[in-house]
Amino acid sequence: MKKRGVSEIVSYTLLIVISISLAVLVFNYLKSYTPKDKPECREGINIVIEKAECNFTNGILSLILENRGRFKVERAFVRIGKEGEIKKALGPSPLPLTSGGGSVNYLGPGNLSDLYSPSGLGSVITASGPYVLEVQPAHFTKEGNTNPNTLALCPAVTENIVC
Repeated sequence: MKKRGVSEIVSYTLLIVISISLAVLVFNYLKSYTPKDKPECREGINIVIEKAECNFTNGILSLILENRGRFKVERAFVRIGKEGEIKKALGPSPLPLTSGGGSVNYLGPGNLSDLYSPSGLGSVITASGPYVLEVQPAHFTKEGNTNPNTLALCPAVTENIVC
């Protein structure tokens, strides 16, 4: 009887050791597939909301952005919502920025970009009134070990508008 109790304890101990070692192996294997460094926004990127007009009855948001920074900006996340509420994205996020009449796929320094949301406001804005517009620029990273298609998010710019 004594030997049987000892063999059960040994078998449970072996099961625990095997499962812990498998967990460590799986963790290290999956850890090697995660990005090591987080893409960061370059210093010198500065997007300004030049003009923002919201028409609640037509469901149109007209937005003019200016790049006052030193680097080009390829994308921007545009969000709108009531003060203190979670802001909802307009259109497919992130929106591509263009300048030069849409012939260039980025917003260069000193250039303006026109953005329109012809049908995106109906699901986001439910009543007329004051809203907070948020624009968060983003650019593709091409330095270090990061994937060149990785977007680095920059600080957001906000403006109060009335729809």
